[in-house]
Amino acid sequence: MAVGRVRSGAQVLQWREGQWSALHRLMQELPARVVAKEVGKASNKAVAAMLRRARRYAPRRTGLFRRAIGRGQKLYKRTGVVYTIIGVRTGYKDPITLENPAIISHLIEFGTDPHLIAPRGEQGALKIKRGQGPTVIVEGAVQHPGSRAFAFMRTAYDEEKQAAIATFGHEIITGIGKEARALAWKKSA
Repeated sequence: MAVGRVRSGAQVLQWREGQWSALHRLMQELPARVVAKEVGKASNKAVAAMLRRARRYAPRRTGLFRRAIGRGQKLYKRTGVVYTIIGVRTGYKDPITLENPAIISHLIEFGTDPHLIAPRGEQGALKIKRGQGPTVIVEGAVQHPGSRAFAFMRTAYDEEKQAAIATFGHEIITGIGKEARALAWKKSA
């Protein structure tokens, strides 16, 4: 049996098919792959508004974060669990600033405390590249002042979670009902 989950940050919205007895009965009659397909489609529609809002709230300096935010989906065939994940995807490294949203997104989302940045190895110096400007070499460690949190993912999640639940419920009932009618039609033919 399939379980749909929408994940955003560290929080999970979860729906179990046993919550709706009529839907549960229909899901029992359908093949597991059909149920998983419908759960996946419903999850994608449910998180669409959340995804748009997260992109809208993302840092705007270069537009890189907006392009990097996306969704992924994974079906675990053995258990029938479908995960729909929203977050910052890999593969969006800025060639000029070398900024990689997938590596630093949590630092932007949650902020950082002031901390010491020390050079690695025996070199004893840090190379600091700032945009298109020159590379600066600093001897020894430097004190990072920290940064405040810029909660673009959590804000989008908090604002859209109730709508996501409602959309998922509507879409899963519609999709499973359509598949059940198609199966009944095939059996009668």
